[in-house]
Amino acid sequence: MRNELLTLERDLAHWRSTLNQEGVWLFLATIGCWSIPVGWERVVALLLSVSLFGWRALAQQKDLKPFPKRCTEYEAMIRREATDEIERKAALYDLMVLREEYISLKSTRHVVVYIVTSGFWFYSFAMAIPERLSR
Repeated sequence: MRNELLTLERDLAHWRSTLNQEGVWLFLATIGCWSIPVGWERVVALLLSVSLFGWRALAQQKDLKPFPKRCTEYEAMIRREATDEIERKAALYDLMVLREEYISLKSTRHVVVYIVTSGFWFYSFAMAIPERLSR
């Protein structure tokens, strides 16, 4: 059971790192989209850039199941396979700590680059929509 928890923790750390690294590329691609005149062309370019970002980020993941689902599956495995009460409680505690550190709202402090670059992308997308559509 310990190996599964370590694998999950390693995958979560890798996901954070990937988001921050790819966030830099999203930022650069978004800046490149600003050279296109405001209108449908820029909207399409921004949508392509965020699509490529998502594809690149997901392509680096080994298991594409959402992390909360993987945690739930791991919890079920603990309850099913733990041989004694102490082992079960220890594994559930480790899982709780992992959820708090990697999946809770406070874990966003580890993906600041991704949050800032995504915010810039959303701002750019909002500014790219032609005026006649926003009325």
